[in-house]
Amino acid sequence: MGTMAPSAETMKAQLERAAKLDDCKRINDVKGCPEVAQSKLDNSRAAGRVKWDGIKAGVESVRTRLNFAFTDLTRRTAATYSRWMNPSGK
Repeated sequence: MGTMAPSAETMKAQLERAAKLDDCKRINDVKGCPEVAQSKLDNSRAAGRVKWDGIKAGVESVRTRLNFAFTDLTRRTAATYSRWMNPSGK
């Protein structure tokens, strides 16, 4: 006989696992970015004050945007999981 299609619950569980893995990967990818930015910032400071003054605003801007992106990603991920775990909105 033919194989049965997976149930809606099974498919939902598989999609949730896949989404969690994808979100975890994205969070891990972004997690180290502020440290990398800080390291580059420290290296530039060590290279000399004149060089640092020339790039300070750009480096600090990138660091701020990375922190915002990470915060936004974690907030959206939490909201998505909340909707999945409580689809009725109660």
